[in-house]
Amino acid sequence: MLHHAYERFVNTLLMRNDSGLLKALFVDSRLLDIIIDSMKESKIEVFRYFEGKNELKNLFRQGRKIRKGNLGHITRIANILVESSQNSNEIREHLLRHPDWENFVQSTLQETNDKNNTQIGGVNLKEMMAHKAEFVTRVLVDEY
Repeated sequence: MLHHAYERFVNTLLMRNDSGLLKALFVDSRLLDIIIDSMKESKIEVFRYFEGKNELKNLFRQGRKIRKGNLGHITRIANILVESSQNSNEIREHLLRHPDWENFVQSTLQETNDKNNTQIGGVNLKEMMAHKAEFVTRVLVDEY
């Protein structure tokens, strides 16, 4: 519940686009550091979780991973920041001032978004919808 409330709080601050509030969000609270560090720590946390648990270590080595519970909200906040930066020069400037932000967006966030947009079984939703639209178009063209 708290993670959801914080996500809404950040979104509200971004929508207001007030210079003082944006400074508090990006500079004083170090939001970007928190986001980037949380995503990095998620990988470290997995190893800590597996200490002394050989069966779980084996599952992890086979490719199974455990995520921290708040990473979904952190990912959504990061995506909200990216979207908001397209509509606000001030937000974009705050993001670009952080030395690791662009790399984070292009690597970790993009990878996370790609994984989140893939259904169980390895089906990519975007590809599936594109094929479905192509199929429907062919059917309509053939019939009419």
